[in-house]
Amino acid sequence: RVVAALGGHTGAWVAERLAAEGVPADVVPLGGETRTCAAIVERGDGTSSTDLYEPATPLSGVEWRDFQDRALAVVEERMPWVAVSGSLPAGVDPLEAAAMLERMREAGAR
Repeated sequence: RVVAALGGHTGAWVAERLAAEGVPADVVPLGGETRTCAAIVERGDGTSSTDLYEPATPLSGVEWRDFQDRALAVVEERMPWVAVSGSLPAGVDPLEAAAMLERMREAGAR
């Protein structure tokens, strides 16, 4: 199960792919476009690549609160493990992110 903040055409594509793969998703809608990333893989054995990452899509205060609320609700539904991926979006205070993770831990997540 995934909780994802997604927006624009890229976000819609990600949500469609999750659904097509049967991955339950709680999508928090964003006003901005979800970032894209690309990997340029050299010919041959494919062990070398150059990765290009756009900055994380900024979240408004409301979007960040919605994301936190949804993520915590999923943990409270007895999801025992949490994995966090990606960079911290612009507009999100690292201390707020740490506090969210602490609330998840207190709710029983590892």
